[in-house]
Amino acid sequence: MTVKEFYSTIGADYQNVLSRLMKDTLVLKFLNKYKDDTSFDKLEKSVKAKNYEEAFSAAHTLKGLALNLGLSKLGGAASDLTEYLRGSGVKDAAKVERLMSPVRRYQKEVLDNLKKLS
Repeated sequence: MTVKEFYSTIGADYQNVLSRLMKDTLVLKFLNKYKDDTSFDKLEKSVKAKNYEEAFSAAHTLKGLALNLGLSKLGGAASDLTEYLRGSGVKDAAKVERLMSPVRRYQKEVLDNLKKLS
């Protein structure tokens, strides 16, 4: 699978990310680095522990990475979660789980398709 095909498969905007990074080789380099990023794992652990302050930080980082790489569905889902977790106050664990569901789905989609990149 090419980088362009990867973006097409996950429903993301290849031209947008290419306009920022300029070359397929750079896009591929950063996509490969994304595989090793720990933000999603930190997010999962923080949500499980109901540590929503740490979950906010991890979700915010994941959102930024995803949006910078043009992973728009993942970035959007992480953004929704980030906004809910922003600030102090009591958080509804059921709502956090509902917001985590698309984050998990899109993360899996991205990682599954990254394995197919040539």
